[in-house]
Amino acid sequence: MTKVKVGGMTYTVLYKSDVNIDGVKRYDTCDRENMVIEIRDSMNKPLTDLTLIHEIVHAIDFEYCIDMTESQVEQMANGLYQVLVDNEFEEAP
Repeated sequence: MTKVKVGGMTYTVLYKSDVNIDGVKRYDTCDRENMVIEIRDSMNKPLTDLTLIHEIVHAIDFEYCIDMTESQVEQMANGLYQVLVDNEFEEAP
C-alpha cells in the first residue's frame, strides 16, 4: 500500500530504513501536517501490517478529532489486525 485515504485526505505511505521523530529512532510515524505515514522497512510482514494499521488508526483519530490515547490506538490497531487476519482479509504488501 503506497496511499491510504482517511476522511477525505490522502496519506502517502513510505517504507524507509530509518524513521525518526526529533532524532529518536522509531518503527513508525503518522505526520498529519505533511499527510505522510512512515513505516520502518526492516520489520517482518506481520509486524509491518500491524504497524500500518496502527498508523491508519492514528490518521482516523486525527481526521475525525476522536482524541484517542496512545493506548487506545494500540488496542484498536491490535483488534483490527486480529479481525483482518482471522477472517483472511488481504494484508498490506
